[in-house]
Amino acid sequence: MTVGSVSTHLGEHPLLSWATPAGGTMHAALVPIADDGRIESGSMHDQATLVLDDLVRTVCAAGGDIENIAQVICDLTDVSEVEEFNKVWSAPMGSHRAVIGASGLAVEGIRVELVAYAHIG
Repeated sequence: MTVGSVSTHLGEHPLLSWATPAGGTMHAALVPIADDGRIESGSMHDQATLVLDDLVRTVCAAGGDIENIAQVICDLTDVSEVEEFNKVWSAPMGSHRAVIGASGLAVEGIRVELVAYAHIG
């Protein structure tokens, strides 16, 4: 099995490795980060919108599309915001995800982090 890296629009961040392909599966860890490297620290709606866009763009950069996403684990720092998260998530993505409450995430100010798996190969 070969492990590589996916060149994304997200640039470098010292705490995260955006996407790694291995054995036909793309593994990704994503937080709401803009193209210019700015961390989105606004509302759950704003963060969810940006991180979902980052997910779709990352899967496309790996050679797949939204249909290739097999599973996503969504870490929210406040599970009471799951309804707001779902408003953004459900329309394009459906329900293939798990939501986990996290007491804190590695990047200060973020409310949501995605760990995603997509079949690319």
